[in-house]
Amino acid sequence: MTFQDLNHSRIAGARSFDELLKEGSRKIFDPLVVDMLSAFSEKLMKGEARAYPDVVSLGFFCRRANLSIVARRYASNDAIRIGRGHSIHYTPSNVPLNFCYSLIVALLAGNSCVVRLSNNTNAETDFVVEKLDTILSCSEFEALHNRVYLFRSKADETLNQALGDIADIRVIWGGNQTVRTIRKAPLKPHAYDITFPDRYSICLISAKEYLEEKDKRGIATAFYNDTFVFDQNACSSPKAVLWIGDQGTVSQAQELFWNQLDEQMQRKGYKCPASKTNEKLTKIAGLAVSGFEPKVSRSKMTGNVTVTTTAEALENADNFAAGGYFLQVQVDNLAALPVINDHQLQTVTHFGFAQTELEALLLSTPTKLSADRLVKIGNATAFDVIWDGYDLIGQMSKFVLVQ
Repeated sequence: MTFQDLNHSRIAGARSFDELLKEGSRKIFDPLVVDMLSAFSEKLMKGEARAYPDVVSLGFFCRRANLSIVARRYASNDAIRIGRGHSIHYTPSNVPLNFCYSLIVALLAGNSCVVRLSNNTNAETDFVVEKLDTILSCSEFEALHNRVYLFRSKADETLNQALGDIADIRVIWGGNQTVRTIRKAPLKPHAYDITFPDRYSICLISAKEYLEEKDKRGIATAFYNDTFVFDQNACSSPKAVLWIGDQGTVSQAQELFWNQLDEQMQRKGYKCPASKTNEKLTKIAGLAVSGFEPKVSRSKMTGNVTVTTTAEALENADNFAAGGYFLQVQVDNLAALPVINDHQLQTVTHFGFAQTELEALLLSTPTKLSADRLVKIGNATAFDVIWDGYDLIGQMSKFVLVQ
């Protein structure tokens, strides 16, 4: 059976799946695609969208000025670069607008896009899908309308195989089990997967530099945006805070830092879901059973519990939770930082360190940090075409030599 024959619900884009299959590759950063995304950005940045900060961030990413900056990374006079063909995207539920970033990058890379949306509907997703479908339906972007097909469906091995049969690239977001399940459906010999399995992230703070920082409220706001906008569910949201400095300095910094964060949470009216509260209690008990002897250092914060434990706990991502649960670790200096050579480590947000210090951690022997991203606090969830160690435009396109 073909995909068109299988049970699914079309959400937006091409009216007929067969029409999408007729689409060929385009050059990367095709001017019409950039024009469409720029118009999409304008739709997303209007007043009604301001109720959704992540929608505004998406609109900011799609601005023509930003796309021009990204395009300059890929300028080449030696060959033309075009899409690989049909891209299939399985997108997660933990970050509602992830589907749109995956789609946008694939379009910019010159591909047609089939995107399976999470069955968990929400206002942000519905808002963005409606704006995208409106833009694609405009006469000026008619040539792009059949290059996008958004749908929802139940998990289905037959459907996975039908999509695998047409995929030139298959993009799988959603964790280890999702990757394993979808990979059971083989691809054509030339096709390949781009996978985003389970990941976790941490935050690295110089206690001395933090105490000297005048804008502590700004740091609290940035950390809040990294964590609580997505209830700490995003892979790039820090689950642990590593404090660099002697015990006395770190203790002073921690007291100020968490108090500032508590005030920010109250300003934002953050409420921890009951399910997350139970999850945090379970994790604390699990740490105790595993021998880490956790110390609950703060429980008065609004809906938040912070656990202080040993550095070895970072080696086991099972010790992490969400909804305001942080492991804290004190390390005297960067040289004493425990080796975190863990391929699950995605993002390290940081404050108070020079770029050369961070690069030294990546290039040390043994490697101190095997992270794929090191970004300043406040940028944990800021999307880039370089993600999880992938150059996504590069992965989704190919060079064609024309002589």
